[in-house]
Amino acid sequence: MQSTLHETLSRLLTAMERVVGARAYVLLRAGRFAQLCDASQAVLHSIPSNAIDAVTAPTLASTSAEHLKGLSERVNACDLTLWPIPGASGQTLGLFCISAINLPESVKPVIESIAQTLGVLIDSLDCASLHAMRSLHDPLTHLPNRAMFMERLTDELAAAHRTNNRVGALTIDIDGFTEINDTHGRAFGDRVLQRIAARLHHAVRRSDLLARLNDDKFGLMAVQLNDQPEGAHVASRLLKVINQPMEVDGIPLTLSASVGIGVFPCDGIDAEALLNSSHAAMHRAKIRGANQFEYFTPQMNAEAMERLELESRLRLAVDRNQLLLHYQPIVDRDGKMTGVEALVRWQHPDHGLISPAKFIPIAEQTGLIVPIGTWVLKQAAQQAAIWALAGTPLRVNVNVSTLQFGKSDFVAIVHDALQRSELDPSLLELELTESVFIIDEGEIARKLALLRESGIRIAIDDFGAGYSNLSRLHNLPIDTLKIDRAFVSEITAKNSPTPLHHRTAVLRAMATLGNSLGLRLVAEGVESEDEVTFLKRVGYEAMQGYFFAKPMPADQIPAIMQKLGLAKPTRRLPLGAAA
Repeated sequence: MQSTLHETLSRLLTAMERVVGARAYVLLRAGRFAQLCDASQAVLHSIPSNAIDAVTAPTLASTSAEHLKGLSERVNACDLTLWPIPGASGQTLGLFCISAINLPESVKPVIESIAQTLGVLIDSLDCASLHAMRSLHDPLTHLPNRAMFMERLTDELAAAHRTNNRVGALTIDIDGFTEINDTHGRAFGDRVLQRIAARLHHAVRRSDLLARLNDDKFGLMAVQLNDQPEGAHVASRLLKVINQPMEVDGIPLTLSASVGIGVFPCDGIDAEALLNSSHAAMHRAKIRGANQFEYFTPQMNAEAMERLELESRLRLAVDRNQLLLHYQPIVDRDGKMTGVEALVRWQHPDHGLISPAKFIPIAEQTGLIVPIGTWVLKQAAQQAAIWALAGTPLRVNVNVSTLQFGKSDFVAIVHDALQRSELDPSLLELELTESVFIIDEGEIARKLALLRESGIRIAIDDFGAGYSNLSRLHNLPIDTLKIDRAFVSEITAKNSPTPLHHRTAVLRAMATLGNSLGLRLVAEGVESEDEVTFLKRVGYEAMQGYFFAKPMPADQIPAIMQKLGLAKPTRRLPLGAAA
């Protein structure tokens, strides 16, 4: 009975649209609420069900009660003709909402007949069937949920098998959404998801089905996906609408997503296999960076299995003491050591030393970066305290993820690490990436001020690759800018037709900016003497890279310190002081 209602609704709405030559929707009671649906059964909006009680004859939304007036905006229509669906008891069971006014007299009997047909069908359904229908939609976004998506995808694949058509399944994952939830709360995150769902719904084709699969993942069934360029066009359109700036509760956001595409029959012959393929492709897209899409390839199955294994083992790595720290020296313009950067490594019992490029993205996506980051902070503080007690005080730089920084207890955790290790706070510098600026600026300033008042130094890592602007740098208590290695590599770029002066314009501009703001500049990824010479000439006072030393275990630091020498400590300027 449930599938009968879905099929009948779709057929009736399609028939009505042909008759009137305009889009048509249905607003049906579902308990305390009435849900507005289109022909694909996507729930576009919900209003209190008692709002439709007064509509007993065709009328315009613009002249109706407040809840009904808002329906036009929900479907991007100037106005709607509301046509009641009568029940046997005389109660209005729902409304047809037609994107047209001044309907011709010739079509009104047809609409009346369609409304009566639907009314008879709804009256014949029992409460359990109606509840089952409502259970196929996500209550937050009003989109079809995973159960309905899989049901409809299964039906579409069966039809495509008979007609030799291609069907696409797309998985859409919002990048960094966990950080938004942790920073602003789940209620805020829910409102963001509602906005995203509305944007996506208006971006998909009428023949396709959009659903919320779980959390921040959406699914799209794209029928008759004829070729790769068409799939790429669909994915690009979805990424574009998600990437448009939005403001939620007065907080500006610019989001990105990762999209994976699986195509029937080559990537899966049933709904579960096809969705798994698109999911694996989505993970590959996420590894490539923000706002990317990827088609499934057979190799991705092996990669997906490897990723799942790494994720499960990574959860145990901290408890089983499989993580360790290496330290890379940071030197001044004379080549003497001013400090080290702590870099986490994973000593896997079966696979040996695993590159951070493999496990850090997994840690960030799963939230494991928070306990890992806390472990790194505590271990690095203890090691720095050991060096200081030995008479060789070295400042240690510790990377902090945006997710970790957004936690409410982050400042307390840092202070606890300092207290337990008895490390002088001036020997700790926390490195934040520019992605931290997605967090509310007031919260960023408050946390940074608390840390800096304790004597801790603050650095912006990979500067120039993300979200920073001049006003933020000027207003926040920051000590150091670490310049992204991509800019440094331009100094010695081989076979480049662009003159050196043009290639290094950004490097020189950042040096001018940093020095004018009284910030310490550290160039990352320095690998040649030519780079060192250039960086000194344009005003960089510190450098880090393989030219000086690779990351190494703590017990090798004293030897490299003896080789390079230890720079004299410099006094930090007070807040607001000029350079």
